[in-house]
Amino acid sequence: MAGAATRTILEYLIICLKSEEERQLKGLTLEGIVLVSIDLRDSTRGASQLQCTTTIAAAGNFCSKIFNEQIWKEMDVMLAELSVPWTRPWTAGGCSHEPLDSTALQLTFELHERLGVLMTDCLAVKQFIHKISMVHPKIKFHYCVNVNGAVSAETYCGEKRESTCVLNGIKLLTDQRHYIRVVDSLVSCGANFLCGKIHPVLGRAVSLLIPHEVAETGFTGELEVTPAAALCPCLKLYPNQPAKIAAVSIFFYDPAGLPISFYAKGKSSLFFSDPSNLAEWEKYSYSATLDLDPGQEEDQVSPDVRYKLHWNGESQEDDPDTWEQTLLLFLFLHYSDQFQDKPFYDFWARRMIASHMDQILLCSQQAVKRGVQAVIGTMLEEHCKRGKNQRRLKLSLPIILGAISSVVSSSTNSQFRRECLQSLQGDHFWLQEISNLAEWTS
Repeated sequence: MAGAATRTILEYLIICLKSEEERQLKGLTLEGIVLVSIDLRDSTRGASQLQCTTTIAAAGNFCSKIFNEQIWKEMDVMLAELSVPWTRPWTAGGCSHEPLDSTALQLTFELHERLGVLMTDCLAVKQFIHKISMVHPKIKFHYCVNVNGAVSAETYCGEKRESTCVLNGIKLLTDQRHYIRVVDSLVSCGANFLCGKIHPVLGRAVSLLIPHEVAETGFTGELEVTPAAALCPCLKLYPNQPAKIAAVSIFFYDPAGLPISFYAKGKSSLFFSDPSNLAEWEKYSYSATLDLDPGQEEDQVSPDVRYKLHWNGESQEDDPDTWEQTLLLFLFLHYSDQFQDKPFYDFWARRMIASHMDQILLCSQQAVKRGVQAVIGTMLEEHCKRGKNQRRLKLSLPIILGAISSVVSSSTNSQFRRECLQSLQGDHFWLQEISNLAEWTS
């Protein structure tokens, strides 16, 4: 319950912020800090429960723009639906890691729950905040959990620290550390010299049909979804490095930049249960299976949907030098309304879309399928072309190495031989192939 209440308030704040941004003059952006502090202590209600006190605070120029008494009333209604009593403290907000001198918003609610439930909620809130921060680099998110005095804290802030790319007007953080963990074995092989960014390729926007059950609720808006895809880590600097795609991670964002979950709390998705909606996997010698338990690292942003990929071509399993990549697919939802001069995406529209997103995708299944397959197909074509070039090189490698060795070995200039060796050692692929040619330097 604590996790649901926290996510509800964060959703509402971000939607208010996004609406205010769209009202501002072009070029103006709203900045601020959002803090979530969760304090877990022994409960007087029994050893099996903990007292959970959650504080949500916000500061910055966006607060002065969006907060008024009407917004407080709306938040009161939302928390009442969850049966969560809350208070509005008047003291300064923040925590020991991120004190806030003054806040336009601060609310606190208290619950009693079992430790296991609360820890699951804490992790879910952390992942939710991380996903939001990926497309809101101007906002600094601070998340703090205190369990009987043991404090852990995370700060998510992309501005001035990380690179972003703009996809259809949406800023996305491109640091690969958000998406994968580069294992020690790759670092030892030279992965520390990899390009540290992702380079998404933007697809074409696809108009979505609105199902009758959604239209009958009074929803009058129009929706488009725009796909973008990238391979992570980026290996463009290493064209000869063998690689295979091990997984597909999908991140689905609504018009306010909030994630839409398809498999949380027993939910399922008919659209994403069929991997062929993403790509013709057999064409590229792959097969895909839905991964309902991805076991994502805590420091990486958790995808909304994930697939395992299995290579069906020539065996790569026995090659220790093959690196694994993850195919990232971003789906950005855009909202418009022909009956409004300035379309207003509110919390009600968010709930309506999030609860019916699978039906909306199925209603336009073929159009979405074509749009997604086009952008993923581009990634897979490049991946397969890379593999073919590597196989051609491997077949001609003995001839190439023989010619190089003959030229270098016949030279009486030791400096020339040394420079040739150093030049080839700059590429991890050639470094492996010439490991037995150290006599060049003698």
